[in-house]
Parts: sequence; C-alpha cells; structure tokens
Amino acid sequence: MARITEEQGLSLAQDVWIVDLHESDHEWGSESWSEFFTTFVEANERYTTVNAVNPADHVPDYYIVASKPRKAIPRLT
Repeated sequence: MARITEEQGLSLAQDVWIVDLHESDHEWGSESWSEFFTTFVEANERYTTVNAVNPADHVPDYYIVASKPRKAIPRLT
C-alpha cells in the first residue's frame, strides 16, 4: 500500500455529518447518542425535525433535542 499525505487523505475522505441527540424523561432519566449522515442537507433536516416539536415556553417531562450538524473530521493514523 502506498503512503499518502494528510492532505490527500482528507481529500479522499467522504463527507460525514454528525447530529448529537439527547433524550430526557422526567421519570426514566436520560440518554445521548449520535447519528451520522452523508450530506449536510440530511443532517440539517434531522436537526430541524427533532427540534421543531419542542415547546419554547417550557421544558416538558419528556423531550428529545438535537445539536446543530457538525462535520466529522477523519483521524489519520
């Protein structure tokens, strides 16, 4: 296998977008996880859809909130 530079590796890496989600239930506790998408459009749609149902005037007993999409940065070893 031929060695490549860091720049070459980054240019070959596929775009991956991450949306972090946090679920909270007053009685059952909370859980967090990440979902991965191949396009910003898909990631942003998930972010928008999840947060659209959250009320702005109070915190409900149960909710899921999503973070803004962030681009994954490949680690080269």
